[in-house]
Amino acid sequence: MTQEQAAMQYYMDKIKALEKRADSLENRANAIFLTEKELGSRWKIDSKTIRNWRCQKRGPSYIKLGFNIRYSLSEIERYEKSDEVKL
Repeated sequence: MTQEQAAMQYYMDKIKALEKRADSLENRANAIFLTEKELGSRWKIDSKTIRNWRCQKRGPSYIKLGFNIRYSLSEIERYEKSDEVKL
């Protein structure tokens, strides 16, 4: 492979990575997010429990927007499935 071909391959890989990231960001922009209170209502537990779990690094992952904590619905559903007890 010549130096020119290697450079071309490098930039093609960069373009693919940027396209993949753009798709990911677009999906996130269309995602549904819940507050601690909404998640607590969904699971029928106090929102303080959700907060305590977060401080203990338990529960679903979250994003922080300034001082606001939000949980993506898709991440909540993934967590619910992973926490299932199979008999």
